[in-house]
Amino acid sequence: MESTVQKVGDGSFGFVIAYLVPGLVALSAISDFLPSVDAWFGFGSSAPTVGGFLYGTLGSIATGLTLSAIRSMTLDRIHHATGIPSPNWDFARLQQHLPAFQGAVENHYRYYQFYGNMLLALVLIPIAPNARSRWLSAMPGWIIGTTLLVVYFHASRDALSKYYARTAAMLVPCSSPEESKNDERLASCEENVSTFKATPQASK
Repeated sequence: MESTVQKVGDGSFGFVIAYLVPGLVALSAISDFLPSVDAWFGFGSSAPTVGGFLYGTLGSIATGLTLSAIRSMTLDRIHHATGIPSPNWDFARLQQHLPAFQGAVENHYRYYQFYGNMLLALVLIPIAPNARSRWLSAMPGWIIGTTLLVVYFHASRDALSKYYARTAAMLVPCSSPEESKNDERLASCEENVSTFKATPQASK
């Protein structure tokens, strides 16, 4: 799967897919429990207003951030317990590899956030009683919903594992002070870092 080409440091696209889009899906799903949300998005008889658009955008961002917090307490731990080890990074090395680290975040971690947060947003849809969500109650809806859940779960594992692998080349200590006398391991690690910095848009 090829990642969207990003300029390192330009996080607007990553922010949208990581928080705004999943938050919008979740907020729409639970709008029956929050009557004012329908007016924000113009789901009722009235057309959306500029104020409604602003509230809807801020509400979607807040919902997306909430989904992200829930994801970090659930999906992250599931991935760590099922074969993707939690990383042990040395952030003292971050400054010298900052551009490459930002590339890893924008081209891998933001996609992980999107897949994981969308997975949680989809879980909310069946519990929402509004007409926009009732299609999931029928058999085609269950098939589509289940397929998307499986796709998002496996895509999130792929994106997270690649993010960890790319970042490990920068932030995992290559050797201890004693081991640094042997330049072979250190040179190998620095070579990996140089390769990643030369190609920050590594394919997903």
